[in-house]
Amino acid sequence: MSYVDTDPWHNKRESTRRKVRCTIIIDGVDVTSRFDPHLLSVTAIDTLGGVDQCHIELDDRDGRLKIPVAWSSYVAVFIGWHSESTYYTFEGWVTDVESGFSRGTGGRRLWIDATGTPRNEGKSPSVKNWGEGAPPGQQEGQKIPLSQVLQEAAKAAGFTVQIGASFQNVMRDYWSMQTESFMHFGERLASELGGYFKIKGKTAYLRDAPDLSGGIEAVWGKNLIEWRIRPYIGRTQWGGSKQDHFNIAQSIWEETKKQFGGEGVFGGANAITQLPNPAPNASVAEQGNDGSNNFANAARGAGWVSINGEPQARGGMVVSVRGARPDVDGTYVIDEAHHKYERGGGYTTMLKLRFPMAKAPSGTEGGASPTLPQNP
Repeated sequence: MSYVDTDPWHNKRESTRRKVRCTIIIDGVDVTSRFDPHLLSVTAIDTLGGVDQCHIELDDRDGRLKIPVAWSSYVAVFIGWHSESTYYTFEGWVTDVESGFSRGTGGRRLWIDATGTPRNEGKSPSVKNWGEGAPPGQQEGQKIPLSQVLQEAAKAAGFTVQIGASFQNVMRDYWSMQTESFMHFGERLASELGGYFKIKGKTAYLRDAPDLSGGIEAVWGKNLIEWRIRPYIGRTQWGGSKQDHFNIAQSIWEETKKQFGGEGVFGGANAITQLPNPAPNASVAEQGNDGSNNFANAARGAGWVSINGEPQARGGMVVSVRGARPDVDGTYVIDEAHHKYERGGGYTTMLKLRFPMAKAPSGTEGGASPTLPQNP
């Protein structure tokens, strides 16, 4: 496998990425110039599901830096390149401030942590039901769409919600929040349906498929700095799923099954997974099986790559790894994108990977790694 440069634009872009721009705004005030003599590192994390985070490390050798008030200070961080107009943006609230000292590592430090989720909204438990369930003698009653349920629950908690396309048609005859917060409710539904739940600012997201509208490249000899990837993870694999449900008409318990399938090492998995609680009917059981299938596929590979700073990288996008080696090269989903600016280290992006979507054919990807030397 010899390296062939088929993307001169990629090389040109990397050559212009020399000067980093990192802007920090607190409570609407640009504090970049004040932080600059003290700034050691900034790490902003964009997630597929969960909570976005930001971590700022400052040199507090004189112990005179002002400590932001937790939850009262709003933080915005922009990281990118001076030669480009695209920046990664984090916005959120300061959650923790920590001071520390070590004689062997440069004296006093100040760490500021922030989160993209509001302090109070969505945390209070609630009890609410949608639908009446199945009438006597019937398997199912009048169905209510998931979109209606989440929109009403989000509105009550002070949020708006965006729902992935594959979840728009999910319906059940009964939904319930049983002393759950909106955050817990969203996480539970995502777990049942094989999706990813995230709150960013005042918007909640129930995501399904990765964002295929844009992609990130991690290419040997161009922007790929480091990688650790497990292309096959066998222990977490399942051959299928089953869910129990009660057939009212026949007064018997039934099983709804789904085979996951898979190629190569994944085709040999035959263990069966099952959600902890029975489903109320066959359609809900099928939804549980589909969700288990999605999570099994997502766990077939994992790892991370470190690349030159890429401000466009977001959780849920896909990354094409090329030139690492055969059976590792391919397309993965970004679980987390860590944008880090560090004094002396510049701007790098670490991408946590999962859900290997496709493997590149050996020797066909640009940026191929060097071949092994031949035995004498």
